[in-house]
Amino acid sequence: MTEDLTAATWSVKFVFNLLGLALFGTALAYWMWCRILREVLLVRANAFNFLVPLFGLTMGAVFYNEVITVTIIIGAIISVLGVWITARTEGASRPLNSQ
Repeated sequence: MTEDLTAATWSVKFVFNLLGLALFGTALAYWMWCRILREVLLVRANAFNFLVPLFGLTMGAVFYNEVITVTIIIGAIISVLGVWITARTEGASRPLNSQ
């Protein structure tokens, strides 16, 4: 709201990128998240949010030639292990109201 709208260079590439981010990066992702929550308990689905940085790292490496270091690999392994442990937890498969 505070930016100068005339500062943007409106081109076909800019509009294509804007639509791609709006439709696939926002609307489709939100719709898919809502669909997943109909099928999976929130505690399990929420654990997969920790994989979002891994997807970003992968896309950065594949599309932008970003370097994956040993530190990044160790962090990725820790994230995957955390999601795996959470998904396998006995309490995660039990509905909240059945105690």
